[in-house]
Amino acid sequence: DIQEGLKRSVRFLDEQHMHVSALIMDRNRQVKMRTCHFFDIWHIGKSMFLDQCSFRECEDLKLWRPAVINHLYWAAASTPDGDPDVMEAKWNCMVNHVQDIHEHGTPAFLSCAHPPLEGEARNKQWLEPANNDYTLSPQHQIFSLEAFHSLILHFAPKHTGFSFLGMYSRLLLAALHFNSNGSREVAQTSDGEVYYAVRYPRLRKGGWVVRPVKEKPSYG
Repeated sequence: DIQEGLKRSVRFLDEQHMHVSALIMDRNRQVKMRTCHFFDIWHIGKSMFLDQCSFRECEDLKLWRPAVINHLYWAAASTPDGDPDVMEAKWNCMVNHVQDIHEHGTPAFLSCAHPPLEGEARNKQWLEPANNDYTLSPQHQIFSLEAFHSLILHFAPKHTGFSFLGMYSRLLLAALHFNSNGSREVAQTSDGEVYYAVRYPRLRKGGWVVRPVKEKPSYG
């Protein structure tokens, strides 16, 4: 049982005098914890109705997919105090924005935060007016934890069996490597320009993203 396992983990951390201030999870609604409980934005964005049904039926809406996902991140990240009313108002304003409506009349969020749209920003495929409520984590996400789980496979691939001591040692190596390289600087050219790379994530269904390239990891 996931919830019982989480309770045991939180209880263990309490016994070690480590206070758990917040729990960040995927969109599993079966978990009910007394600890402050948030949903990870990436999982919400991946599974929201826009991916599930609307994009299959509306080609115009499909063009807005990257912007809608980015707006979901922004609605959470721009609300560091986690105020659910403000966060929900920011998220809901996307319905107006895609119709070229930027004044919302909502006390919690009166108008879009972007400057007046001009040029290319104005020349968009606006949608015609047409006839769930999540508590998103405002700051912390579980991306780094998933990156660590992926790194474990580098040291302990699933297709190989290890003894308990062997597996334990490899987990320690993965943790040491991750902690040593988790905050690497962005790579730069000899002229001081930042390196960027274009990535094509499988789950973005053809969408691409531009990300800065980090310096090479060390294995000392």
